[in-house]
Amino acid sequence: MRCRWLGLMAILGIMSFPLAALPEVTYSLNPSDTVLGFRAFILSIFPIQGDFRSFSGEIVLHRANLASCEVTVRVAVRSLWVHDAAIRESILAPRFLDPKADPFMRYDGHCVQGGLAGTLTLHGQTHPFDMRVIWAAHDIVARGALSRAKWAIVAEPFLAGPIVDIEIRIHNAVPFPHPNPSGINNETHGARSLRTSGTQQRLFGQGH
Repeated sequence: MRCRWLGLMAILGIMSFPLAALPEVTYSLNPSDTVLGFRAFILSIFPIQGDFRSFSGEIVLHRANLASCEVTVRVAVRSLWVHDAAIRESILAPRFLDPKADPFMRYDGHCVQGGLAGTLTLHGQTHPFDMRVIWAAHDIVARGALSRAKWAIVAEPFLAGPIVDIEIRIHNAVPFPHPNPSGINNETHGARSLRTSGTQQRLFGQGH
C-alpha cells in the first residue's frame, strides 16, 4: 500500500513539476482504503451508524487545475452493514432503502470551493446533494446531510429522524490541493470509532 501511495505522489509531482506538466490523474475509490458510512439518530438522541461494504468509484483530477475534479461513486445498497441485524433489515425495507426496487445508489459530483456539488440517486430519486470536504491529518473526508423526505424515504419519520449524515472517508490519501494551505488540518482529532472487518475505521469525527 505504501508503494502505491508513493507511486501516485510521484505521478502527481505536486511539489516538483510545473502544473502544466501534470497528467490527468484518476484515483480509485474502493473499500480497501475508503469508508462510506452513515449516521442517524433514533428519537433524535440515540445514534445508529453503519457503512456500505460494496462500492466503487473514482476521483479525476485535471492537469490544468488540481482544484478541479469529478467524483463518481456507485454503491450496492444491500451491502449495508449495521451492528444490529434487525435494524439493518428495517433500513432495507421498501419505505426505506428498498434494494429490491433500486439495488444501487450513485453520487456524481464536482469540486467547488470547500467541497463537492453534485447529485445523489437513491430510492428511485435523483436530487442535488452537496458535501463539504475536510482535510484531516492523513485522511480526506466528505460529509453531507441527507433529508430523507426529499428522496421519499418516509418510513418511521419520528423514530428514525429526518436527517441522515453521510460520510466518505479516504484513508492515507494522496495530497489533494487545499484552497487554504494554512488550514490543512481542520478536523478535530477526536473521533468516534467503528469496527469494520476487524480494523478500526474512524467515522464522524467529533465536532461534526
